[in-house]
Amino acid sequence: MDVQYNLDLFKQMVSCNYPIHFTSYDSKLNPLTPQNETDFLFDLFISMGKRKEHLHKNMQRFDVPVLFDNSLGLTWAADFECQGQKPMIFHVMGPIFIYENSSHLIEKALDDYQLSIHTKYQFIQTLHTIPMVPVNIFYQYVAMFHYCLTGQKVTFTDFDIKMQQGGEKHAVKSSSVKKMLETNPGHLGVYKMETRLMKIVEEGRLDYQETQARAAYASNGIKADLPDQLQRLKYSSSSLLTLASRAAIRGGMPAATAYSLNDTYLEQIDSCETANELANLNHHFYHDFVQRVHDLKRQSEISRPVQTCIDYISMHITDKIDTSTLSSLVGYSDCYLSRKFKNETGSNVKQYILSAKIEYAKVQLASTDYSVLDIGSALGFCSRSHFSNTFNRQVGMSPQQYRETHGRH
Repeated sequence: MDVQYNLDLFKQMVSCNYPIHFTSYDSKLNPLTPQNETDFLFDLFISMGKRKEHLHKNMQRFDVPVLFDNSLGLTWAADFECQGQKPMIFHVMGPIFIYENSSHLIEKALDDYQLSIHTKYQFIQTLHTIPMVPVNIFYQYVAMFHYCLTGQKVTFTDFDIKMQQGGEKHAVKSSSVKKMLETNPGHLGVYKMETRLMKIVEEGRLDYQETQARAAYASNGIKADLPDQLQRLKYSSSSLLTLASRAAIRGGMPAATAYSLNDTYLEQIDSCETANELANLNHHFYHDFVQRVHDLKRQSEISRPVQTCIDYISMHITDKIDTSTLSSLVGYSDCYLSRKFKNETGSNVKQYILSAKIEYAKVQLASTDYSVLDIGSALGFCSRSHFSNTFNRQVGMSPQQYRETHGRH
């Protein structure tokens, strides 16, 4: 496969629609192509925080594209060209805007970076040359970008931070990229896709990845005149969350559980700082609702008293809960409830509570910045080592390893 020919052709095709910049770096992030006016944005971006470390880390898992963005709304796509089995060249597409942003807001946001006056002026002048590309179009470009470099087809759910389910990556099956790209991005198409997504939640179907990927391609770029453009994306995420919680209730989830989950995820949506971070959280809460409804339908023979106990555990997961607490709740003796609970769920009360705490910890590790110690303490573990050892026995890795593997950053 002639990678350079593919890339040159791809760049020419993209330039017919948007003036998107492309840059190449070696494995140590030294530039290999002539610098253009936007390259210093990427250099500045990766020099902040631990982004350079994150890029090097992703070069060890070079089978998917990686998306990066920042609080200004700038987005880059990065991908890798390999020689043999080793990534040797690091290609960057962007930056682009996926939603409109006012000059005033950009200048205000730049104050947080404490740039020199000269650099800030250069930054603002360069930003005026960066195109706004609708997110559905950009995702198509990223998929094609990866194909040019590797010959491998990917979809939206493959790139960025990989979706994780049960500790394993679930790739989108069957449908080709071409089928994804033919999705109608109009309002009617979005409404139909939204209806399909909610039907999947209601039915608890775990084969949702293809529909979710198509929904991403059906989404239009964000245009808004809100003071904070990221807030517009948060409103969209909140709407999706509300729809998912209502669909879960229709699918059999107790209303109290659905509302509790809704409140928890609303707080996490509010704390997101970038569009990519928000997109990853959307994936996470959607999967959570689908999985929970799926589990409930599998447990359709569970009696109301035992279901009441399960709901109580879910809603009071950070409280001290034991068999006596639950038996008082449903009016059974401890012995009778223990026997009935195990017969219907396959686990005794203590095991079920511990598993529920670990599942809650996994969500917190993957989607928040709370420390391992804080998460363990909130769940009632007496020390970090106690929590870590228990987590390791249940999951097969330490809490920190789980965060590094499944985290949204």
